[in-house]
Amino acid sequence: MSPALAPRRLTIRRQLTIRLLLAFGVPLVLAGLGGFVIIRANLVARLDASLLARAEAIAGATTWDAGVLRVDTSPRFMREFDAADVRVERDEGVDASPARTATAPALRSAPSVYEVRRADGAVLARSASLSRGVDVEPFEATFGAPAASLPPRARPMFWNVTLPSGVDGRALAFSFVPRMPHEGSAPGPIDAVLVVAVDRQDLDRTLRLLAFVFSGVGLLLSGIIVIAVSTGLRRGLTPLDTLADRASRIDARSLGTRFDLETLPGELIPIAGRLNDLLARLERAFDRERQFSADVAHELRTPIAELRALAELSLKWPDARGADSDRDTLAIARQMEGIVSRLLALLRSERDHLPIAREPVALAPLLRDAWQPFADRAAAKHLAVTWHLPDALIVHTDPVLLRSILTNLIENAVDYTPAHGDIRFELDDEAGASGHQRFNLRIANTVEHLTPEDVPKLFDRFWRHDAARSSAEHSGLGLSLARAFAHALQCDLTATLTADARLVLTLSGTAIESASLTLAGRSSPD
Repeated sequence: MSPALAPRRLTIRRQLTIRLLLAFGVPLVLAGLGGFVIIRANLVARLDASLLARAEAIAGATTWDAGVLRVDTSPRFMREFDAADVRVERDEGVDASPARTATAPALRSAPSVYEVRRADGAVLARSASLSRGVDVEPFEATFGAPAASLPPRARPMFWNVTLPSGVDGRALAFSFVPRMPHEGSAPGPIDAVLVVAVDRQDLDRTLRLLAFVFSGVGLLLSGIIVIAVSTGLRRGLTPLDTLADRASRIDARSLGTRFDLETLPGELIPIAGRLNDLLARLERAFDRERQFSADVAHELRTPIAELRALAELSLKWPDARGADSDRDTLAIARQMEGIVSRLLALLRSERDHLPIAREPVALAPLLRDAWQPFADRAAAKHLAVTWHLPDALIVHTDPVLLRSILTNLIENAVDYTPAHGDIRFELDDEAGASGHQRFNLRIANTVEHLTPEDVPKLFDRFWRHDAARSSAEHSGLGLSLARAFAHALQCDLTATLTADARLVLTLSGTAIESASLTLAGRSSPD
């Protein structure tokens, strides 16, 4: 997928910004809404308490005498109801005398109204603002409906209404029994419902002011949070941005770059440390590859030059061409073929492409068989060979790869042991940490001019102690190939230099069977 079509990923800064804004913003909004709801409920409760106090005062000033309900609304009492009492006879309805109507003030401006109803819904009394001559039908639709359904002696009921003056109000329905001025007055007490409504404009103004204040403070705090989060993240993630910028500039030519751990915060130190380790490994790998390329070119340059010289001589003097020229050409071709074959084998081993077929293999017979091609060369150099081999030690491994390992180790010992030197072959077994038997095959030979500093380089590709690489018989790949094959077989191949100038190459692995035999020293194998 091309970068243009790839899905856009959220950056760490954007993810943290969103999460922090949600972490601060959601509680802020919930706190603001919760505070507003609590304050609103408290103010409404205070208004309801005031409304209930008014209703209880009106109920206390209401009497039932001789079938007539009277409400005392003198000028000293409940002035917000216009101090006008409207009486309704029990059977005749509301008193509509001209004198009562003529003395009514501007009723639509009254801040509060009340109405007393009988249990069957008949109106017994109402405030002056609800007297005849005022259109109260729209108001009655919401004012009297809840009161009509209120059962006797029920708890007070509160709801919102629109007053006849057109403003919003708060209403209360309150059931009570009017008092009788004289005990025993006929026809007796009745159940009544008192409905009181007051103007709630002051409450609404206060709530609007509170909503404005809460919204303004919320917006201000939101802006501060956005600025603080953005600034804090930008400054806090600066080291990460710097690290990413420096990492993006590293290429094959700048693998020596290292990140300064002293200037980084603690969270980035492990990442920078890992990057430094990775860069060090990459640098070493690139150096090895460059050295490998140079070594390959150096190793192949000489045989190629020899082949070119032989070809030029054959072309220039074809009659002078002899059998020695063909033998030299064949030897050079075999040398180059050996180098290329071992390089391919190393490459396959590094990529785990080596086919492995495991089967029981007796180590001692295989080692003696691998020695046979080198016996004449050892005899020509007058090398003393000593064997200490238990014949019954068996391993479960690939015989082809194991033979290749032994061949390279033996060839290295025979070729680099000085004349009249000695080679020792030792094989023994021991109990491993996991309970399995382990074998140790040691091939020790005397060496010259080899130092302890040279030992770690023995398994490097193309490394030879002879800096001039004058030998055409060795390419410096034998021990590298032997170690690669040993790792493929889950074995270990190590090298040590003893105090008496002996190089000891040790191959260790898991054995599946062994026998205790008397070891005898022999100058040559059977």
